[in-house]
Amino acid sequence: MATTTKTVYIKGKRSCGVCQSMKEAGLSLGSLFLCQDCEQEIMRLEPGEDAYQTCVDALKRLWN
Repeated sequence: MATTTKTVYIKGKRSCGVCQSMKEAGLSLGSLFLCQDCEQEIMRLEPGEDAYQTCVDALKRLWN
């Protein structure tokens, strides 16, 4: 199955909802901004890894 990558570019920097870094490129998911670095990290994480739960908790903010 082919995968596609879409990046939304915005004017100015925003704070990433996972790492809290100020970045220009990334995804806007509802009220959450996700930088490219965190997007790539999430894609490679496996359940049980230390950073996995941190990412899950950050993504839960989409529905809050």
